[in-house]
Amino acid sequence: MDENNLFAFVLMPFDSRFDDIYRFGIKEPAGQMGILAERVDE
Repeated sequence: MDENNLFAFVLMPFDSRFDDIYRFGIKEPAGQMGILAERVDE
């Protein structure tokens, strides 16, 4: 990742109930906008 890329650190509960919300509601849409989104458990 170079200094011009956008990065989003996602804070949310570590619970499998939230995995789809993270993957399909945050990570994928962010990626489509050129933003790297990560959770601390990745």
